[in-house]
Amino acid sequence: MTFKRKLQENKKQDKVYITRKLYKDVLENNTHHYSAKFYDKNKKIRYEGGFQDGNSHGIGKSYYETGQLRYEGEFQDGKCHGTGKLYDKTGQLIYEGDIQYGIYHGTGKSYYETGQLRYEGVIQYGKSHGIGKLYDKTGQLRYEGDYQDGIYHGTGKLYYENGQLIYEGDIQYGKSHGTGKLYYENGQLIYEGDIQYGKSHGTGKYYDKTGQLRYEGDYQDGKPYGTGKSYDETGQLRYEGKFQNGEYIIDNLMVLVNCIMALDK
Repeated sequence: MTFKRKLQENKKQDKVYITRKLYKDVLENNTHHYSAKFYDKNKKIRYEGGFQDGNSHGIGKSYYETGQLRYEGEFQDGKCHGTGKLYDKTGQLIYEGDIQYGIYHGTGKSYYETGQLRYEGVIQYGKSHGIGKLYDKTGQLRYEGDYQDGIYHGTGKLYYENGQLIYEGDIQYGKSHGTGKLYYENGQLIYEGDIQYGKSHGTGKYYDKTGQLRYEGDYQDGKPYGTGKSYDETGQLRYEGKFQNGEYIIDNLMVLVNCIMALDK
């Protein structure tokens, strides 16, 4: 079906409304750019805005079957493309930003059903990818940093519900991995050093809630393992030497070292 024939059929079936002058221009002068309104069989408006060759193109608005605004912004070849805003069926804004052929892509913001900002940052093919920030439903920032395919990946910071920093450092596929720092909810440093898949592994330091250094040295799988030093609550050196599975070795006796790690909590 030719473009002119398609337009004639749509107008005849009350699927499209354009002014008489524009309709004449399209048919007689071969004008393929115009503004119009499309309706469904129940006479509900479904789209209004620019058209090109029979497709929504340019600035326009699309609507749900109830008549509620669904999208407003740029279109290309019948799809949301460019910059726009998307709403749910209650009229609540759920996304604003860049869109590529109907998919979130570029820079944008997404919202909870309450209207509270959920995410702002870079998006690639519908997923957070690049630099971004994540907020909870109260508006508190919970993460800021790098994303990859919708997962924390790169370098970032995680926060408690009260806004206090939990972790800062390297992250791989959603888990702390590399070098980082872990904090108590009161802001006091718990651990700093090497981390492997969410557990202390490599070289690091552990502190109690008063800020006192309690252990420094080698770790393996979340426990002191290798060479290290342990300290008492006053900061006095308690033991220096070899550790194995969180215990230090004295005359072949195993004595538990009170080192508490909370990287998996």
